[in-house]
Amino acid sequence: GQHVAVGGMRASTNVLRAKESCGVLASGCVVASTRLTFRTRSSRIFWLVQLSYESWEPTGGADGATHVERLVDGFAAPLLQRWRKLDVNHSLSVVLFARVSGGGIERHRDVYRVVLENEAASKAEPATLVSALKREL
Repeated sequence: GQHVAVGGMRASTNVLRAKESCGVLASGCVVASTRLTFRTRSSRIFWLVQLSYESWEPTGGADGATHVERLVDGFAAPLLQRWRKLDVNHSLSVVLFARVSGGGIERHRDVYRVVLENEAASKAEPATLVSALKREL
């Protein structure tokens, strides 16, 4: 797409759509009534993943996958691959946390572990980030 700089902000066009057709257009004219949609290509993202006993139980689907497997293989891996394809510059941090019981209802403690911290999600190989998640889980 075309690259522009406006008011100190760099932008590029990726897709041009018309309200009536809802399809992708090859060209167009920007006028005063044109509505623009901006999407950031650089965000700082935190995934806070709560773990519990049920995280390692089957989800009830036909494949028998656990909730943890669905998180990693069904959500994280496809999303990281998509970010890489879109060439975005997201910074990703992943924190696992849980409440651990120590004998009675009154006795518990909260624990956490930082799995990834400020990883350049689009620059790193998705398989490397997925491996780090699987290793910690």
